[in-house]
Amino acid sequence: MQMPSQGQRPASDLFARLKWSLFFRLVIVSVILASVLAFQLRERLTFFMPNLIAFYLIVALSYFITLLSLLVINRLSRLGPFCWVQMAWEVLFASAIIYLTGIWDSLFVFLYVLAIIISSVILFRVGAFISATASALFYGLQIFGVKYGWLPAFSPISPEPDLISLVRNFFLNFVGFYASALVASYIAEQLRQTGKELSEARIGLDRLEALNEAIVHSISTGLVTLDPEGRIIFLNRSAEKIFARPTTELAGKTLEQVLPSEVCEKLKANKSGRVKLAYLNPAGKELVLECFWQKLQNRGHELAGELLAITDITELNRMEERLKTADRLAAVGKLAAGIAHEVRNPLGAISGSIELLKKEIDRDSPDRKLMEIVLHETDRLNKLITDFLLYARPSPRSIQPIQMDQLFQNLAVMVKTKAAQVELVLEMEPDMIIYSDPRLVEQIFWNLTNNALESMPDGGRLVIKGKNETRNSRAGVWLSFADTGMGIPSENLNRIWDPFFTTKENGTGLGLSTIWRIVEEMSGEVSVESSPGSGSNFEIWLPLQPPAQKKESCGV
Repeated sequence: MQMPSQGQRPASDLFARLKWSLFFRLVIVSVILASVLAFQLRERLTFFMPNLIAFYLIVALSYFITLLSLLVINRLSRLGPFCWVQMAWEVLFASAIIYLTGIWDSLFVFLYVLAIIISSVILFRVGAFISATASALFYGLQIFGVKYGWLPAFSPISPEPDLISLVRNFFLNFVGFYASALVASYIAEQLRQTGKELSEARIGLDRLEALNEAIVHSISTGLVTLDPEGRIIFLNRSAEKIFARPTTELAGKTLEQVLPSEVCEKLKANKSGRVKLAYLNPAGKELVLECFWQKLQNRGHELAGELLAITDITELNRMEERLKTADRLAAVGKLAAGIAHEVRNPLGAISGSIELLKKEIDRDSPDRKLMEIVLHETDRLNKLITDFLLYARPSPRSIQPIQMDQLFQNLAVMVKTKAAQVELVLEMEPDMIIYSDPRLVEQIFWNLTNNALESMPDGGRLVIKGKNETRNSRAGVWLSFADTGMGIPSENLNRIWDPFFTTKENGTGLGLSTIWRIVEEMSGEVSVESSPGSGSNFEIWLPLQPPAQKKESCGV
């Protein structure tokens, strides 16, 4: 909201006062014209009397000057000279009417007082006293000029009064003119001061209102104001963003008409505290909201409505879930690392001993077959331990530049030979480079690709995309693995990152948890969107450079 400057306000106020004075002049001239016409008709006077013709000409001239002034006032850049012209015409018009209607016998001497009042409105004290002085001079010139023959009388007038009566008449009017100027200027000055204070108060109020509006619309919490009947009155920008609808569309509606019934019931049932709820807005965006109610009271402590404060905690909720998952996986990772080391040493001894015993037993002996089973299970257990260690300690050990588009193209060739029934689409931007351990990036590719292929036993489509993307002022790459497989039930989405959680018969449950640990160690981000029958889409963002502290630990 743009506030008027100090220079604009006086000009606009003067413009308004001028227009008011011009309209007031039209009213006064019209009243005088109507009075004279009524007198003329009542007395049945002819229209061709010289003084009446002159009177009508003066009235017509006043109308012309006033209407012309109203037309040109909007085009004037300087109003000062225009004000003095208008003030001069007020005095001249009053003098002309008084001169035509008998001077000392005229009933229109009050026009001088009106001229003084109008001058005080336009130019305040200076204008009032200058107008009073001009009125006294013109009135004195007329009465004494006609008395002593300096000024011819326009029409026969009543017998001339004596000098003392004229002086008394002039003195009384003189005092009246200046008294009018004094009172009118005082009132005008008081009105100007009051107007100035009101203008400053209005500007302060406008600024306060603009600041309040800016604050309300800038805060991230959505604010919804409802009247006592529960109808929506106002929404700030955050609330409009949450509801994906503007205030103009929602104003006058109730929450039942805007929100799903289960959301409304939950809100109404928790008016005394905070409530956390899920909401799917009209734009199709799933949000997690935290809401609380606040009663609105007027100055008389009467209920004026309610305020519903809505905070979008979707991202915060995701971060909390990620932190919980990271803490849980870190704890399991430490345990897995300890177990893996403790198991791998005796496992190596068992495998070596079985190999030695196997050499001393005949090829067709039943014991030899049992030993082969032991060796096979030992190898499988050793592979599982290797997966344990990769999950527990995925820190990169050989940092080098990785051309992501070339690496994925090479890996995709091997995937096509492995699963010919699946359509593999690779959409990678050129020059996608990060600095990390290729072994870990390959592990991410293979784990996600194998999961996608296993979810499409009868064939399907796997689209792998990649592009350069900057997040939080950090350069990196964005990867997407989208398949048309069976999808993941919603109840399992929060568990797929847990170690050893699997729905496959021969799965270890370490594939996705290993991906989580690798991405976390690289200070990246991983997310998934999936629903049964619609496939899954895993998205990963990896930074261009690994964190400094992890660079230092790469050689450990």
